[in-house]
Amino acid sequence: MWELFAIDVCNIPEPERYGALLSQDEQNRLARYTHPSKANQYLISHVMLRCLLAERLDRSVASLNFIYGNRDKPLLVDAAIHFNLSHGEGISIIGISDQQIGVDVEPIDRKADHEALTERFFSDAEKSWIEAQQHKERAFFEIWTRKEAVLKASGLGISTNLSALNTTHQPIELKGGWFWKTIPYRNYIISLAGTSKLPNISPIAIGEEILTRHV
Repeated sequence: MWELFAIDVCNIPEPERYGALLSQDEQNRLARYTHPSKANQYLISHVMLRCLLAERLDRSVASLNFIYGNRDKPLLVDAAIHFNLSHGEGISIIGISDQQIGVDVEPIDRKADHEALTERFFSDAEKSWIEAQQHKERAFFEIWTRKEAVLKASGLGISTNLSALNTTHQPIELKGGWFWKTIPYRNYIISLAGTSKLPNISPIAIGEEILTRHV
């Protein structure tokens, strides 16, 4: 099972209406945000995640209990379902699967020192691949999101030697074998990672209709 959802966080008015669907721990985490847009993105994406998981498990939103693993990755305490969240500018992506999953999203027009990051964190094979592409900035974010997705799926952090992580082939040998899928979505690049070959998949845009079913 593989599901992928995209949330336009700016299109959900008055997100504080749904704050009661968060656990006390999540509300405490939300309170640490000082920037309103970041706080709203956290609130919306985590409430949406709870609603999606509750529907798939046929449980109430309040019954879902999370623990936090490596890199503060949330895990469900008593259910064999895996999920991952990623945030971009104005968008959140949720991936749900029956196997370990990692997801990352980046806007293609994000300002970054691509050359310096490529030199420091990319393998020789990845550098050569980027050089062969017509749209090098896009190619950079394809590689970058693949690395992030694999690290999130595996539970490993950025202490991993990223330049030794070659994403130009599959499976990637890193604490087991990992497969990836890179998906263009509007002006974003999304990458998924898992322990088996991933199907062709596109994000499903979801909005407030999901939330209103649970209040």
